[in-house]
Amino acid sequence: MSDHNRAPILVIGMHRSGTTLLSQMLDMSGNYSGWKKDENNESLFFIALNEWILAQSGASWDNPAPADNLLSNEALVEGMERQVRSYIASPYSWLFTGKRVLSGEGLSQGFRSVWGWKDPRTTVTLPLWLKLYPEAKILNVKRHGVDVASSLKTRQMRFLGDLKTSYPSGRSTLRPPVLRGRRLVNSFRCTTLEGALSLWAEYIDYADAWLEQVPDERQLSIQYEHLLEDPDRVLEEVFGFCGLDMSGGAHKHREKINPNRANAWQRSDELRAFAARSSELLAKYGYSA
Repeated sequence: MSDHNRAPILVIGMHRSGTTLLSQMLDMSGNYSGWKKDENNESLFFIALNEWILAQSGASWDNPAPADNLLSNEALVEGMERQVRSYIASPYSWLFTGKRVLSGEGLSQGFRSVWGWKDPRTTVTLPLWLKLYPEAKILNVKRHGVDVASSLKTRQMRFLGDLKTSYPSGRSTLRPPVLRGRRLVNSFRCTTLEGALSLWAEYIDYADAWLEQVPDERQLSIQYEHLLEDPDRVLEEVFGFCGLDMSGGAHKHREKINPNRANAWQRSDELRAFAARSSELLAKYGYSA
């Protein structure tokens, strides 16, 4: 494979597991993860494709199980692969490539620099992406389930708190906001710690299952807590795996790291009690209560 046709680096892992922090640090050292991105450093182009893939079976980011029916059907996967390839070759890919296409780089042409994308949904849809990019490297980020569940619940409650309950005056419309598809939260499942923790477990199961198909040299799993506690060691391993040089911006990488976010659940009576109630599930995935 030439330098102009580098395989992507796919950052996977459960939502709120530290994938944003890691992908931002990769980008600071030369990784290209897209032109148009959201606040979580996720490519809008690949988010749209992943959401479309999940929607074909009635699945969603917080209800991934229905996707099993799709991903286990070879004929359906082949059809999806053809469709996704057509989008990658279409003008819509400009959302990812931006002006790089003007210099001969792009999803169809290939990239000279290290590139890839980060989207937790790829944890579920990975088999399809491995058909399109069989040489892809997979960077899997893990975090203690109670901290993930707490972060997800907090985010959903913030969505609920931000909801406007008064009708905006001065607008002429026959469809008030409540009838325009506005949701109270984007995941009712994650409004409880129990629901969010069960989703965390599902994502780990998907990652473990799909990574069995990936050679050891093309996958790396890291623990978010280890990144915060020993960043030099973990980042050296990550950057070596990705083929990036962190030496020039090492101080910038460290500035983004807050060690206090490691095992934050241990400083909350409520979360410690929840961890104790969930000890059996946590132990199944190698975590303590």
